[in-house]
Amino acid sequence: VVMQFFTDPEIGDAISDFIRFWDKYKNQEDSAVRYLSKVCPYLSVISSDIPPKILYKTVEEFLKIRPKGNIGSKKVWDADDLNRFRKAKTCLIEAFENAIPYFSLYLKKDSVFTASTLAFFHDLGIVAGYYFELLRTIKRQVNGVDFNDLIQLTKEFLRSNQDIVKQHIRPRYKYILVDEFQDTDPAQFDIITAITGDLKPETKSLFIVGDPKQSIYLFRNADVTRFKEAQNRILNDCRGNHINLDISFRSCREVIGCVNHLFSGIFASAEKPWEFGYEPIRVYDGRKTIPGSITVLLPGKAPKGSGRSDTKEIEAGMVADLVHQIVSTGSLHITDQEGVPRPAGYGDIAILIERRTHLSSYTNALSRKEAPFYVHGGIGFYSRQEIYDLYSVLSFLLRPFDSAALFGVFRTPWFGLSDPALYHVVHVKGAKRGWSLYEKLKECAEIIQSSNDCPSGKILPFSTSDQEKIVRASRLLEKWGKLAGRVPVVSLISEIIRESDILTIYGAMEQGEQQAANLTKLIGIIRGRTEGGYYSLFDLVSDMAVSISDEEREGEAALDTLSQTSVNIMTVHASKGLEFPVCILCGTHKKFNKNDIIPNILIDKSLGMASKLRDDTGFARYDTPMR
Repeated sequence: VVMQFFTDPEIGDAISDFIRFWDKYKNQEDSAVRYLSKVCPYLSVISSDIPPKILYKTVEEFLKIRPKGNIGSKKVWDADDLNRFRKAKTCLIEAFENAIPYFSLYLKKDSVFTASTLAFFHDLGIVAGYYFELLRTIKRQVNGVDFNDLIQLTKEFLRSNQDIVKQHIRPRYKYILVDEFQDTDPAQFDIITAITGDLKPETKSLFIVGDPKQSIYLFRNADVTRFKEAQNRILNDCRGNHINLDISFRSCREVIGCVNHLFSGIFASAEKPWEFGYEPIRVYDGRKTIPGSITVLLPGKAPKGSGRSDTKEIEAGMVADLVHQIVSTGSLHITDQEGVPRPAGYGDIAILIERRTHLSSYTNALSRKEAPFYVHGGIGFYSRQEIYDLYSVLSFLLRPFDSAALFGVFRTPWFGLSDPALYHVVHVKGAKRGWSLYEKLKECAEIIQSSNDCPSGKILPFSTSDQEKIVRASRLLEKWGKLAGRVPVVSLISEIIRESDILTIYGAMEQGEQQAANLTKLIGIIRGRTEGGYYSLFDLVSDMAVSISDEEREGEAALDTLSQTSVNIMTVHASKGLEFPVCILCGTHKKFNKNDIIPNILIDKSLGMASKLRDDTGFARYDTPMR
């Protein structure tokens, strides 16, 4: 970029004109001459040979000098000189503004941070080299290829064997339609054009369908600029047609009108290769008479010092209030598929969220309003409490000395021990130093049983109900512990569910039907894994730990009646292709966070690679120079 700047003849002529005009008019009193007197000392030292740091500082100082208005008097200047001066000024300012970001990309050779940067890239190169060599070795050993190999090998074959393509492949495909074209990467597009051949006016075989605003596969090298390029080639080279699919068969006039108004401004620019203008949507004639409405909720700000979660709680509460109001009052009418108006019910409502981070805020708010809900579309399963409770039970059976897992089990509906009961288990009389919680539980249960056998004995300091729960917990855990590792995991879990009577307990709870269905679904998942061969309790606990910690995207068990009579909660991405009469779009107040799209390591074909490294304290992170 720097060399292009200094070899540009227009820029070179502009610098020469400035210096020449300064020498010619320096004794004149004029605004343009005063401007030249300030900037020419900087221009005289600018060259490709000076150190990058000095070059950057010099250009930075040049751009700080900004004269106001159209400087230069016709009384002082020759008309041709003045016109040439003004063009040169515009040229230099634009050129320096475009180039200064690149002039700033220099390494401070004596900087500790520069040394850390170079060391990091050196280490990264070693690790990357080892990784790719290991990957190639593994693929050779199994005689396999990965997804990228399939694309590249296909591209290379088609490009290098055009005679075979012309004779055997191209005649087989009279028409080629590429759907979701916005997610096509350059290599895939090369495969398409290798099959179709050169795009000419007589080429009538290629159809591309897509929405460039929905391009989501940048991580897979999808290049949305190819959409515009392919579009232009079909229109110009093939003299094809451009058809906008701009009719909505699902929505109503009010919603479409609002969307058109908002996005026509947001997507107004289409100048850059990756920008695409907004095409207004029209309502299907058959839905023009169906009424609709838009409601905007404006949550108040959380108290000063509150976190994001507090703001989200406020929004979730307003959403739950709106759902309750819609259903309880019957004030919002919708038109069903038969065209008959009726009041909206829970099953007609979808709550759309960006991500599952604050999912519990919405579920808790709906629960407080006693509104049934159904979380689906790939979120929620492994974060459900009933799944985590069973995981705690299985973790304890695998490791009986895991007191943390056992604490979790005690507080769940499986055993439901109160705080006083837990206190007395932990501080049971006679416990030896180093005993696990399970050993204390057994000791406590024996004391209770011996006390029951001798009614005249000492009165225990907790309720009869807690005593029964402690004895029951000790008995069941001991029995399940004897089965663990000796029976198949599906049989073990089925026995645990049966003897604990947990399904009956869930039946009396607010979301009991969903909780029971989720346990049934988990058994189905585990049964599927056991069909692949030996699957131990250790394997199961390990897999569940990974799924819970990674928040694996597994949908809750599908309940036809529940999903049809409950509020549906899902991510915006998971809602694609679905239709609900009432949609509540949450989190629209959130500002765009560029950190969501900036990776820790950035690679550019022309500039190289940059990363974020921590400073000496290990806390603050700084952008490295490109290398």
